[in-house]
Amino acid sequence: MKLNYDLLRSLLLHIEDVTDGHTNYTFDYFVEQFPKESQNCLYYHLKYLGDACLIEGNAGYVIDITPYGREYLDSIRDNSIWEKTKSKFQPLGSVTLPIIIEIAKSLVLKQLGL
Repeated sequence: MKLNYDLLRSLLLHIEDVTDGHTNYTFDYFVEQFPKESQNCLYYHLKYLGDACLIEGNAGYVIDITPYGREYLDSIRDNSIWEKTKSKFQPLGSVTLPIIIEIAKSLVLKQLGL
């Protein structure tokens, strides 16, 4: 399955809104919250977020966003930065998360005049 970076971002934003660092949210919870996405797609993307160390939890559960996940999310949180970031990496087809973070950081720094 191909990664949907918009879905990864949406999942992280949602996880940030609901988690408290203690409560376990089942993968099925996210199926209910994202009804337009298939269960397989959501499970795949949630597993990817865990494998990439962006979220913490265990098989089938999400507890919170990791510090690395927060760094990633903070770099792409702003909608205009996210859209500009996507316009930079989409022509390449596929890139790694660290590259996406670096693209977003460079756009933030440019916006700040640095």
